[in-house]
Amino acid sequence: MVILPIGNDPELYKKIHELAEADDDSLFYPSHYAVHDGEIVGAFSLVTPVSCWWMSKKKGTRLMSLQMWNALEALHADQGNMTFVMPCTHDSPYFKLMEKPGGFQKLGEPVQWFYKILDPSLKHGA
Repeated sequence: MVILPIGNDPELYKKIHELAEADDDSLFYPSHYAVHDGEIVGAFSLVTPVSCWWMSKKKGTRLMSLQMWNALEALHADQGNMTFVMPCTHDSPYFKLMEKPGGFQKLGEPVQWFYKILDPSLKHGA
């Protein structure tokens, strides 16, 4: 198997999305793809625009949340990210706001996120 960069090839990018979709799967911003025996067998995203959110339950207000939300979207747009992913737990007060009025689309079944530290000198959550 060989891993290759996708680069700036819109046809390859489209083909990878079509192959993933045909396999009942999807991925965001694929950057590299895997080829085995001349066929594309997978792909991965090295960098995906993901935003995480925290707002104090005691000190935060609805207005503050709206201001943060607007700033988050504006900063993504400024960086050229016209789409991004945001995890949200079911027990979050924002969960019910994600689809309407937040404008987010649910992506399949709930998933568990995993966190890996590549540099052992870093602490968890750093």
